[in-house]
Amino acid sequence: MKTRDGSTSYIWQYDVKPECIDEFREAYGPKGVWYDYYAQSEHYLGTDLYEDDKVQGRFITIDYFSNGSAREDLISNKSTEFQKIDDQWEHATQEEFFIGQFEVRI
Repeated sequence: MKTRDGSTSYIWQYDVKPECIDEFREAYGPKGVWYDYYAQSEHYLGTDLYEDDKVQGRFITIDYFSNGSAREDLISNKSTEFQKIDDQWEHATQEEFFIGQFEVRI
C-alpha cells in the first residue's frame, strides 16, 4: 500500500442490517466494490474497514486519498457509476453517517 502520510481520509459510520453483515464486509472491505471504484483514481491509497466490538452491525470505513480533491474529482467524473454502486448497497444499511474529511498530520 502507498504511504498515507499527508493524505486525506473520509470516514463513514454504517449501521448494517443483521442479515447483510457478511455481504457488507465483502463490499465495503479493502478489496470490495468500493475499492474497485476508488482504485480508478491514481490518488486512491486504500480503505480500512472497522467493525464495532460492542454494537453488532456497526462499522466505520476510512478511505484514503493522496489529496483533498481526488475523491471529489473521481465522483464528479464517474458520478453515474458512483450512484449505481451506492444505490446497489443502500439496502444493506439501516443508517449511514458521514463523520468527516480529515487530513493526516504525522
